[in-house]
Amino acid sequence: MNLASYFKNNHKELPKLSEAFIKLSKGKSLNGCPVFDLWLFENGHVIYHGIDNVEKTGTYNGSVPQETIEKLKTCLNSIKPEDIGEAKGRDKALSILKTPNKKIVFQASKTKRSLYEINKVLEYIAENI
Repeated sequence: MNLASYFKNNHKELPKLSEAFIKLSKGKSLNGCPVFDLWLFENGHVIYHGIDNVEKTGTYNGSVPQETIEKLKTCLNSIKPEDIGEAKGRDKALSILKTPNKKIVFQASKTKRSLYEINKVLEYIAENI
């Protein structure tokens, strides 16, 4: 076996971003909030792309336990319109949470219940990748 075929056979294929079951995009604000994108996949794989006002800029890969994925799925299924809150002003960043069948635009400080939990878990993952 030559070296090139060894690496080709042992290279893990990175998931396509479009296959993520959750994507969180944190936007810019006047207060210098962290700006990043985070993709989570059903198998626990995480891709983080730090953009501005973050400790890590650039793209990083990681993983989370399956229990975290299950908790996020449960929270996603229980989001209600009143969990979103009202987006007011430009001093707080807008965040976009995308799933295969939902797109939610919100300000993190205005969220409640399930959406609040989802946002906190995803922010924690982004900070600790």
